Amino acid sequence: MRSIRRHLTLSLLVAVLVAMATSGGILHARVSTALEDQFDAALSARVRALGSLLEREGKYVEFNYNDGVMPQYEPGPEAEFFTLWLSNGVEALRSASLGEAALPRRSGTVDAPVFWDLALADGRAGRAVGIDFSIAATAFDDDDDDDEGPDDDEILVDDGEAPSAGTAGADGSAAPEPFMTIVVAVSRQPLDESLAALMGGLGFAALAALGLVLWGGSMAVGRGLKPIDQLSAQVSEIKASTLSRRVESMGVPRELSPFAEKLNELLGRLELSFDKERRMTAAMAHELRTPIAELRSASDVAQRWPDDQALTDDVVSAASEVALRMSATVDAVMRYCRIEAGQDRPEIEHFGLRALIDDIWRPLATRASDRGLTLKNEIDTGVFLDTDRGLLAIVFRNLLGNAVSFADAGKVRIWSADRGLALRVYVSNATDELQPEDVDCLAEPFWRKEAARTDAEHSGLGLALVASVTEILGGFTTFNLVGGELVVEIEIPHSLTPTAAPRPSRVAVPSRRAGTG
Repeated sequence: MRSIRRHLTLSLLVAVLVAMATSGGILHARVSTALEDQFDAALSARVRALGSLLEREGKYVEFNYNDGVMPQYEPGPEAEFFTLWLSNGVEALRSASLGEAALPRRSGTVDAPVFWDLALADGRAGRAVGIDFSIAATAFDDDDDDDEGPDDDEILVDDGEAPSAGTAGADGSAAPEPFMTIVVAVSRQPLDESLAALMGGLGFAALAALGLVLWGGSMAVGRGLKPIDQLSAQVSEIKASTLSRRVESMGVPRELSPFAEKLNELLGRLELSFDKERRMTAAMAHELRTPIAELRSASDVAQRWPDDQALTDDVVSAASEVALRMSATVDAVMRYCRIEAGQDRPEIEHFGLRALIDDIWRPLATRASDRGLTLKNEIDTGVFLDTDRGLLAIVFRNLLGNAVSFADAGKVRIWSADRGLALRVYVSNATDELQPEDVDCLAEPFWRKEAARTDAEHSGLGLALVASVTEILGGFTTFNLVGGELVVEIEIPHSLTPTAAPRPSRVAVPSRRAGTG
């Protein structure tokens, strides 16, 4: 399973590694360059020191070199090496430490020496520098001395074939000054040791920093994720039986505040849904318990007196009546659940509302007359709707059926008012059973006044079904108790878009949805 803590820690570690590698590489490059420049400066000083020993005397250059003064050029394990060349490339002098070996001839100017790495005569890794030194003639050249020949420490640089210093060349320009090339090579072990120490120091510092970052980063990530851990702990403690609990939103970091708020909203909706399902289940069980008990009682009676034909007929008749009641209850529940789930699609028809009301009232008229009820249909014949006629019929069939079953004797009045894009329809009937506090319970499935619980024809879902279907049709339902009359107000659009039925939100009218019938 993917872990945010591990992901953040690894990301932080990788970011630090990249930063350290980049900065370490830059630091290593700059310090290495500085160390190499410092080493080359010391090497350049060595070759300049040798160049300072050159002194021109006529055709000869005196090299004032003394082995005792510069013992580093003598053979030994730490020996250094040098070689002098004339300008024509002839080797003039070399250090005793070279033996039979030779140094490559490369050179630059005094201001721009040439440096390179090489293998020394004894096999060690080395570094060399080469410089061309100009040899200017002195102002007191002595021809007699020249004729006597050079001393042991003098080098012939002008054999008379080349133009002398200060004379003109064939093109009239001054003849070039003679020069000598000096190459000095030394072991680069000190430089390599310094670079190795630098690399080791950077590596140790990187490991130490990495360990500190890993420790500190883990602590920082853990501290940063602590609110998430706390939120997770609170959520893990919430069970189906404790949906009333809420996660603590005070003190929650700003980034987690929306999650906490939405989670609390979700828990609230779940609590309402679970409570509704519990009440619906309990009410359903209560509705079915009575007819089941009646069936068992009838069965016991039939078994006790099997020879009594009249009794058997009565039992069968009672069982049939109980079965019809149970079937009506189950059908109402299934229809209610199907509509609540939004599984029905509206079928748009153009029809007159007054004619629909009259068609619905016709089969109810006889029973309404027996209870002293009459319908006063005040809807104008010119009121037409473009909506699902079958679903709207469910609405008014339940409203009028509820009135016929429970209203006091008198008139059931229905009228309408145009609201532009919507039509508002009112249904009212007199009642002395409902109290103001009962209006908020009308929307509850299976809720009925105690006086109506013995009514075998009603499941307690009629008015709840009204609210749900009205919402599917794009409207809403409210219930009011005004002057001893129950007034049901329904608002539906004149024209319903022929699309899939919207899923009801289950709270069409939070405190006034329907259900006594």
